[in-house]
Amino acid sequence: MTKTKNPNPPPQVYKKTELETMIELIERGIYSTTNLSTALHINMSTIVAWKKRPEVKAAHTRSILKYAGRRTDVDGILKEMGIETLQREEVTNLRVIIEDYGDKNSAPAQTEGGDSGE
Repeated sequence: MTKTKNPNPPPQVYKKTELETMIELIERGIYSTTNLSTALHINMSTIVAWKKRPEVKAAHTRSILKYAGRRTDVDGILKEMGIETLQREEVTNLRVIIEDYGDKNSAPAQTEGGDSGE
């Protein structure tokens, strides 16, 4: 197997401190180009170019792995922040009406479906 040189190597970094800060922000879950550009006071095109660098891609992967499991545990996240939630069960009834408009000359036929406990 022969290795080929990447025709588009990552751009040179001239603001190393800002790149390191960007990697920290990405690891904390901030990946929006607009938010990163605003926070770092850097042009959006520079942020887009930096997102192609291997160290930034690795930071994004670490962020996803870190926060992916936590997104479903909202109560756990709120508890970590010191916010208590009430545990209560929500009961919702749903009534569905399905109308059949098969034949344009006939009136619509209605079928009702819903909670069988009524």
